[in-house]
Amino acid sequence: MKACPREPEVVEAVTRGDWRQATALGDNDLRAHAASCAACGELVTLMQALREDHAVACRAADVPAAGTVWWRATIRARAEAAEKAARPITLAQGVAAASIAGVAAAFAGVAWRAFPSLPQPDPFVMLALGLGVCIVIAPLVLVFTLARD
Repeated sequence: MKACPREPEVVEAVTRGDWRQATALGDNDLRAHAASCAACGELVTLMQALREDHAVACRAADVPAAGTVWWRATIRARAEAAEKAARPITLAQGVAAASIAGVAAAFAGVAWRAFPSLPQPDPFVMLALGLGVCIVIAPLVLVFTLARD
């Protein structure tokens, strides 16, 4: 369908909301054109339907009170600020947990060697065991450190 040169006039009349009163206002020429032009007639029908849907949606909108919106925004801002402030603390707790695990492993190694009655393992086996424990524990520490409530 080709665009009509009078489409802007039709759009303006329908947008103003006075299309139905166009006859009363003496704009019979524009209404007659819209009745004879397929593009303008379809445009009027579509725009009137959209205007009616918009009016229904505006009437049905449940807008909360300004005080409620302000209160919710304040609560959200406080929660976000508390979460942001807690991130370094959570990171420090993770580092502390990893340090405690490292010190405990070092203490266990020293204690193992302090008792000659215990069998002395091969250093390669101890290295492999230490790496295996790190591979298992590191993801768990990350999950508990970075997990949100």
